[in-house]
Amino acid sequence: MLVGFKFELNMFVAVVFSIPGFAAVTTSWPLRTSAVCLITALTVIAVFLFVAARGSADVLADVRRRLVNVADKNRHEGVPVPPTAEASD
Repeated sequence: MLVGFKFELNMFVAVVFSIPGFAAVTTSWPLRTSAVCLITALTVIAVFLFVAARGSADVLADVRRRLVNVADKNRHEGVPVPPTAEASD
């Protein structure tokens, strides 16, 4: 899940930063129509990647919250805590 999130986030950033560069390179008249189409496609891809990354981030935040809640519950019920967890407190 984390690897998927990193991929979505990295691709989103790459696409967002490529849009202005692509627009600057394709300013000649014969390429204007195709440039608008490609910039629109890149924008749609960026929106899709943002939505996917946001969904993955929400799932990861929920998993983290549940794990913290279980750890707190176990700590209060007297369940032995592994030595590595005690060192991080």
